[in-house]
Amino acid sequence: MYIQLGLLVTAYLPLALALWSDGDVGIDHMYSDIKSFTQTTNETSECASACSALSACVGWVYSGGDPLICGSGLPTCYLKSAMGGNYSANPCRISGYPSTVLSPPAFYYSQIGSVTPTGWLANELLTQAQGLTGYLPKFWGDINSSSWIGGGDDGGLHERTPYWLNGLVPLSFLTLDSNLVELRGLYLDYIMSHQDPSGWIGIDDIPTDGNQ
Repeated sequence: MYIQLGLLVTAYLPLALALWSDGDVGIDHMYSDIKSFTQTTNETSECASACSALSACVGWVYSGGDPLICGSGLPTCYLKSAMGGNYSANPCRISGYPSTVLSPPAFYYSQIGSVTPTGWLANELLTQAQGLTGYLPKFWGDINSSSWIGGGDDGGLHERTPYWLNGLVPLSFLTLDSNLVELRGLYLDYIMSHQDPSGWIGIDDIPTDGNQ
């Protein structure tokens, strides 16, 4: 229930912010080199483009990054004929695949609001909206005075409000119930506006040990 966004090891952060195009930061696929070349830029897109232009290339590895970590060597691209199980962790590498070898998604998520419940299902959802989901904050301190919105009545059990929101948020879009829409804004606006500078969203209950 606790979400941390944009978490990267501090030492890797300059590399990721400056060079990210696509691929995996910190992963080095070894062996199976077709060719390598010194890049004219420090962007992974140059390496990815070179791989896409070579029919035998199924993947690439970019070598470079923060000089304090990786040294002052020139950015180098390695084009690969195989991307198998030979890989290792390396903060000075970014690996990826050319767009030409990736299949398009077989399925797509429907946009919010593109599906509207009718009939029996609409009635059931409205009953739920006007029942426990919509009125739980009226009488349960774990919700109406949750630490997620600055309260303290949930003690050490911080998961109750996120579980409730997991149901309330989609239900509010499906029913457009005014009470649910108001609650959704009240809780999510507070949560998002109190995000930690590190990217952490939620209760900072064990800051020295990764939180819960």
